[in-house]
Parts: sequence; C-alpha cells; structure tokens
Amino acid sequence: VWFVTGLVSTGAAADKAAITAAMNRGSAWLAAELTSGERKFGDPGERALAGLAVLKCGHDATSPAVAKVISEMLEERFQNGKYQPGSHHVYQAGVDATLLADADGEKYKAQVQAIADYIIGQQLPNGGWDYPSGRAGHGDTSVVQYGCLGLWAATRVGIEVPTSVWVKSLEWHANTQLGDGGFTYVPGTA
Repeated sequence: VWFVTGLVSTGAAADKAAITAAMNRGSAWLAAELTSGERKFGDPGERALAGLAVLKCGHDATSPAVAKVISEMLEERFQNGKYQPGSHHVYQAGVDATLLADADGEKYKAQVQAIADYIIGQQLPNGGWDYPSGRAGHGDTSVVQYGCLGLWAATRVGIEVPTSVWVKSLEWHANTQLGDGGFTYVPGTA
C-alpha cells in the first residue's frame, strides 16, 4: 500500500492567473483573426462563435472584433426583419441570439426577437429541433441545446417565449432519455 500512495497525486486547483493568461492569449488571437483583412473564419456561424468567445473573455461590444462580427451578422442574416441563418441553422441561431443579447440586448432586441421567432418556427411537433434536412423528424440533442440557448438569450432581454415551446422541449427530453438516465446524440439511433 505504501508504494501506491506515493504515486497518487493529491491534485491541485488550476492556477487562476495561468487560466486568465491563457484566456487573454486566446481571445487576443481570435480578435486578431476576426479583424484581419482575411476571412479566416469563413463560415458566419464560426465567426459568430469566435465573436461570442471574445466578448465573454472581457472585450466589450464596441471592440473592433466584436463590432465587426455583429455588423456582418446584421448585414448578412437579417432581411426585412426576418432572420436567415446560414448552413448551421439552429446552432447558429442560438449563438447569434446569445452574442446579440450579451453585447447589448436592448439595442438588438428586435433582432433577438427575429431569431427567437425563427427558432420557435423550427421546433418539431415532438418538441425537439433538428438539422434542416432532419432525420425523420426525431430531433437532435445537440441542436435542441442550441435552440434552448437561443431562446434563453431571448428571455434575458425581455422577449416572451411561449410556455408551450418550453413544455414541448422538456417533454422531448423526457421522452428521449435512456433508461440509464443518459441521452443519445440522435434519439432513435444506437
């Protein structure tokens, strides 16, 4: 027994200063990539996610990187008051809503409302969300997470999400939970 205890680490909490330094380096790199003349994050969903990460790391909404991502989003994804995501569909909607709500929810409330309307309109009859092409309408646990994330962002800026949307989502989760308490990525598949 004595030799085993010598090999077991007691563990230590991560150094907060080291974590902060790593976050600062990462957000500085993302900010530089977002503001460079090249579109290294060519996909709008990736750009929004990178912009959200920069915002969450302490840059404000007026920083060049975050402001550029928001400006591009507003220009590219809102037409006649309607939200039109790119290929990442509900994933992108959840990130876009969160970015706008966290940047300045009051200023972007109309856009967050449009995103919430989009997400609500994409909810399946069974309460889940899926990719646009879907898989027989079962839903996808990951897509559901981002749909709920976007709707949560909407509620944080004062947008009312119908109770029925939340209830249907909760029912979808209850109905797709496995006997061991876990969930599959795509319910109805092995």
